[in-house]
Amino acid sequence: MSLLLNNGDLIFKSFLELGERAHHDVVRFYKRYKQEINNLSYERRIAISFEYALALFETASYREFLNIAETLLEEIIRENIFYYKGKDVFRYILLKKGIAYFRMDEFGAARKIFTQLVRRYPEDSEVRYAFVLNERKLLHPAYISIKLAAIFSLILSFLTLLSEMLVVNPFLNAYMGHTQVFKLTTFALGLLLFAFASLDKRIKSVIHFKHIRNSAAEQQTQV
Repeated sequence: MSLLLNNGDLIFKSFLELGERAHHDVVRFYKRYKQEINNLSYERRIAISFEYALALFETASYREFLNIAETLLEEIIRENIFYYKGKDVFRYILLKKGIAYFRMDEFGAARKIFTQLVRRYPEDSEVRYAFVLNERKLLHPAYISIKLAAIFSLILSFLTLLSEMLVVNPFLNAYMGHTQVFKLTTFALGLLLFAFASLDKRIKSVIHFKHIRNSAAEQQTQV
């Protein structure tokens, strides 16, 4: 059945029939009937815009999602819209925005969004998880450097073991004690560096989260 483009009720009804998980269909529908959607009543237009934004996110059209998300956030603040389908709509859109930046490897932009969310929702476990995960990505270069040093130490330990078996033990037995100490030291250093890299990444991201959360709590107390 073809849509009667001058009939807003029919357009809205047809949109609802697409289903919540028909994300690609929602995107196609919105782009095809964008002009007609803009002429709908405010409530219907904003409802379709929310669903369209979610569909863009779910279809990995992150750049397009970010554009419409910014517009929606401005409208949410201006019109005092608090909930949509039982969800805190400001938190919901802003969190999706941060995740979109994260999935595009724009971790600095994601950090700004997640920091804002932590300050507004300091006890939200989903917000905390997103923030900490993004922080680990930001700390990744330092983590890689430490990991490479750990790998180098382990390789050095292995090469020392080979030289011990092939050269030192048969021909230079007097140096056997020195090579064993060096071998064990480099091996232990490699393991310690691996452990340190992992723990350092986790600890720094959690400390940063707690610092922002505590700062937000202090500001609320002062207010």
